[in-house]
Amino acid sequence: MTTTFLGRAAAEVFQSAKDLSDLQKLHIVLPSRRAALYFGRELASLSAIPFFAPKISSIDDFIQETSGLQLIKSVDLYFEIYKEWKQLDGSLTLEHFLTWVPTLVKDLNLIDSSLLDDTKGLFTYLDQADALKRWGINAENNVVTDFAGSYFSFFKKMGLVYHTLRERLAAKGVGYSGLLYRTAAEKAIDKEWKEDFYFIGLNALSTAEEVIIKHLVHIGKAKCIWDTDDYYMESKDKAGRKLRKYKSSRLFGKEWYFQESLLQGTEKHIQVYKLGSQVLQNKLAMDLVRKSSSSSHAVVILDEMDLPSIYTLVPGLDMKINISGGMSLKSSELMAAINLLLDISDQEKLRLEDLRMLMEQPLIRELVKGEVEWTKLERLAYKSTRLFYEREDLKMSQGSLWDEIVGMTEVGSFVRGVERILKTVEALEWNEKPFAQLVLKELPSVKRHLDVSKPAFRLLFQEFLKGLSLPFEKEPNAKVQIMSMLETRCLDFDEVTFLSFVEGKLPTANKSNSFLPFDAILEFKLPTYSDQDAIMAYHFYRLLQRAEKVNILYVQQGGSGVGRQEKSRFIYQIEEELCRDPKVDGKIKFSTTEINLGDLVKPKEITIPKTDEILEKAKDYFTNRGLSATALSEYFTSPLAFYWKYLEGIRENNMDEATIGANVFGTLIHYALEKADLPYVGKSITKEDLEAQKLWVIKNFDQLIQECKPEFDFSYGLNAVLKKVALDLLIKYYHMRIRTYTEPFTIVALEKKFRKILDIGGIKLKVEGAIDKLEKHGDTLVIIDYKTGKVEDVTYTHNPEVSFTEELKERKRDKFRQLLLYFFLIHSEEVPDAKYGFYSFRALNDRIDMEVKGLSKEELLSGIQGLIEEMVLEVLDKEKPFSAIEGRKVYENSTFSNLLN
Repeated sequence: MTTTFLGRAAAEVFQSAKDLSDLQKLHIVLPSRRAALYFGRELASLSAIPFFAPKISSIDDFIQETSGLQLIKSVDLYFEIYKEWKQLDGSLTLEHFLTWVPTLVKDLNLIDSSLLDDTKGLFTYLDQADALKRWGINAENNVVTDFAGSYFSFFKKMGLVYHTLRERLAAKGVGYSGLLYRTAAEKAIDKEWKEDFYFIGLNALSTAEEVIIKHLVHIGKAKCIWDTDDYYMESKDKAGRKLRKYKSSRLFGKEWYFQESLLQGTEKHIQVYKLGSQVLQNKLAMDLVRKSSSSSHAVVILDEMDLPSIYTLVPGLDMKINISGGMSLKSSELMAAINLLLDISDQEKLRLEDLRMLMEQPLIRELVKGEVEWTKLERLAYKSTRLFYEREDLKMSQGSLWDEIVGMTEVGSFVRGVERILKTVEALEWNEKPFAQLVLKELPSVKRHLDVSKPAFRLLFQEFLKGLSLPFEKEPNAKVQIMSMLETRCLDFDEVTFLSFVEGKLPTANKSNSFLPFDAILEFKLPTYSDQDAIMAYHFYRLLQRAEKVNILYVQQGGSGVGRQEKSRFIYQIEEELCRDPKVDGKIKFSTTEINLGDLVKPKEITIPKTDEILEKAKDYFTNRGLSATALSEYFTSPLAFYWKYLEGIRENNMDEATIGANVFGTLIHYALEKADLPYVGKSITKEDLEAQKLWVIKNFDQLIQECKPEFDFSYGLNAVLKKVALDLLIKYYHMRIRTYTEPFTIVALEKKFRKILDIGGIKLKVEGAIDKLEKHGDTLVIIDYKTGKVEDVTYTHNPEVSFTEELKERKRDKFRQLLLYFFLIHSEEVPDAKYGFYSFRALNDRIDMEVKGLSKEELLSGIQGLIEEMVLEVLDKEKPFSAIEGRKVYENSTFSNLLN
């Protein structure tokens, strides 16, 4: 690899010293503490004998030291600003203020780090009279709308607060970042400097930094070492915008160190990967790391949302990796618990779903399960469907952590409860312990400000948590470094892998995120978002300078239109401008590859061998419990699901929900119809009877649903809506029956069960089915089944070239199989000819009847019996395991889809 920038800079500093003792008189300033650490290592490697090192600082540490001020904590700064603003606007609430104060602080930092002298001029420029004149608005009689007046008044207050805030903070010896930079610049001019300085690897300087460095260079106390390349220094490329200005001004030194021709003068392989999913991107990135033979490799994270998933993949690499920054608190289980508690603290009563979320939250569950009667809580949460609970009703044991948690309603009780949780976690050897210690350490800054409203505290607490992260144990010698773009400053790597290389991430989205209008920013020569783009462009190209291999990954899923992420424009610039420049002469190899999930992920086969124990369970099921139409369909949809559900008894979670599901909805429909029909069983039904049934259901529907599902509350929310939908469907059903009525008919039976015993494979197989309703129309028996779901494919035309039994195995034939099984059971009872069909509440136009063409009754009976025999013999065949292939479409909505992962 080409000599690193810090290696070359260290050699320059080392060689400039007349003897080793001179080095300790120097002060080296670099962009970051990370760069300072690596520079120190490079400098130490240049001498065979020990020597006293120079002082090495990051630019932020240097500025703070020079200013003599301490950086104020964000929460404390917000309250300092609020005190000042409140004096000007007594109606301002803290909760409203906290929604916009972070943007205000950013503007204050911009104004001060840019050393804007005419701050009064800026706020005058923004005030009402000057703005109206500038915008050419005719404000005759000084009439201004309330909205406009409020807008301009904001800037007037902002100017007043700005000036009084600076004095207030300075008197306390603290300041926000911009104020530290302004103060440092003001003190630097008059300070008697004893040290000699090297400013190394800086690029886009703030005005405050420019003033300080220019002054030190002018008085002969500083030298600058830059990391630049011919590609952007000898062109109009945005990446070199400020650096070209610095160089031509000669105010940072008459000589310019260093400028090389590395981007186009050294061999590189740039590989661009277009990927179909985020999961695929993370997997590919780790595969590239694992297979890399480079001596140093940087994985650059452009989107912080990628970090949690990357963290989970790192342990699987089984190699030393250094992760910069730290793990954000928001990725921890502790944060999830605190957010949940914050969400429910606003509610006077607890909803059922909140109680369940509390009990199912892993950290809270582990903390309180041993101190309360958990089974009693489970009964409250899962055996009842009350929508709301009084908090007092949920308290279990006086003084317990659980009681404190359900009692979190006010700001004070919330903080006390959170602090108790943190201290409890801190006392345990859990993975969350370091996070708890981190929050406890910083919590006093929040506890100083508890005299606020609940909405304001919520905003304040969320802002407080947002900035907390747990630093990783450092592995500075690891060959793989995972970091953000800014953390790569001054560092060089043989191989670089970029993740999420899309517009909006690099370059960042063009959002000013400022209260200052763009015309004011231009008028007063403050930095714009274009300057930020130039900074990121420099960091990108500088990172490419000494890299031999570059991997660029981005996700672009199918489709088009608003919201679709496009690959970064830098990819086009590399390919069209950098790689195709005649100066390159084939030194840079550029290629693109598109990879979809199917290219890397292969389906895995899941099989369960049939042991003697499993075969005994199968025989018991067939002979004692019996084969139903649903079980038959389940087997030909998924033999594995049949095994789990019917032989092992693994069912869907039967926990009651506060909101009814499709199964409960269907049950309500069936129950109402059955109750309405019961008095008429065995009787001849007239059109008037159907009208009477409809009116009876309407009158008694509330009582019917309470009889059917007394545990549900149908007074609120979605339950109330579904209740209305169910009644409307029942009314439509009766209207349809009345409309299609032709002659009296008889209700023969309701929920009639049929059964047949078959000798198959040495066992007595019980086949059974329950039919919702049997009606007699003249001499024809009509078999009725109600469906609240969709019904299709109950007609069949025989194709001699296709086996009837094989056709019956198709998933789409499940409803047809059900009716055919009824036909098989009823025919065995020597029932006269019958019609078989459904009433579907998805399409209440008419009955949906089974129709078969091309097969006799005997062939139908033979076909369904053959299907049953084939299924039973397969299940009892020890040599055929239960199996499934992961990813098959038929499992997408399966109860057991989670077991296939």
